[in-house]
Amino acid sequence: MQERMGTGLLSRFSTPLSKRIFAPDIVAVVCVTALTNAVIFLPILRESALRVPFGLAFLFFVPGYAFVAALFPEDESRSTVSDRTARVTQTESETGDGGIFGVASKTGIDWVERLALSFGLSVVIVTLLGLLGDLSSWSVSLEMIAFSVTGFVLVCSGVAVVRRQRLAPADRFRLPLGSHLSAGKSGRTDGELRIDTLANVLLIASIVFAFGIGTLAVAAPAGGEQFSTVSIVTENDDGEMVADGYPSEIDHGDDFTVFVDLGNREHREVTYTVVVLEQRLGDGGSNETSVSEQRELDRFETTLAHGESGVYEQNVEPTTTGYVRVAWLLYPDDVPSEPSLENTEYHVHLWLNVIESDD
Repeated sequence: MQERMGTGLLSRFSTPLSKRIFAPDIVAVVCVTALTNAVIFLPILRESALRVPFGLAFLFFVPGYAFVAALFPEDESRSTVSDRTARVTQTESETGDGGIFGVASKTGIDWVERLALSFGLSVVIVTLLGLLGDLSSWSVSLEMIAFSVTGFVLVCSGVAVVRRQRLAPADRFRLPLGSHLSAGKSGRTDGELRIDTLANVLLIASIVFAFGIGTLAVAAPAGGEQFSTVSIVTENDDGEMVADGYPSEIDHGDDFTVFVDLGNREHREVTYTVVVLEQRLGDGGSNETSVSEQRELDRFETTLAHGESGVYEQNVEPTTTGYVRVAWLLYPDDVPSEPSLENTEYHVHLWLNVIESDD
């Protein structure tokens, strides 16, 4: 008994590594998924050039490939002619007509069909996951899409591995490497081979073309879509942020609290500076447009990635009395020596009547 166990262990470790690894494609899918999450969430990597290729592969290929791998663990292209003939003969003997509607049943798909289905199903899967997230309590965001697609890929990959393990080694799908490329082609005429080759080339060329167009769309967004946003909100009694409830009158020496809401749509990481100004216009009337007096009350910096937003609490205390304008100026990158509404694209303001205290 011990001799048989020892022989089994020796035979297992003497088996070449390429034969013991039965799902290198699934391992690659899981690795791409892990690297994509690293590129998305790690600060050092999320603004690197790796974001585009990993993001495209993760959204437009990986989920569909994992799903197809779970559905079709078999490899039809590796079946021999005798195997196919045996299946056709068996089907004919069972149905009496050469299979369903006279066509022999096919239990697997070849690698070209697998590739095409992976791209098509990925688009459908990511869209459905986004719709499900929108219908749920989660808001549709980069994090939600990443988590949902990652979970889907891992579940499908696990199912694919289990289903392949239940098959005989010769029936499991393997990547078309070396001589396996032609393993399922024996018995076909030269004309059939030429037609299959042409169809495969056209299919792969169309997929590469579509993938290239998607890459250009992500890597080179339209200039008109690059912008930043700034707004001020307050917190209501329910703890929600609303664009309402701003103070219009305040005693001199008191302060008030608002929240500055920033958004980055610049397609790059940006370090923003927010400058808070207190301005008196003309003779103090709200109808005047020229700034007669200005003071800087505060400024702060923050860094946001593309698509990221941030809400920042801020206490503001006016330094003068009368009718004043408090303005929040947003500067991507550099700040001029004299900040003003004229030298920034992004600003928001409040009008306040600061009353002299009786104390």
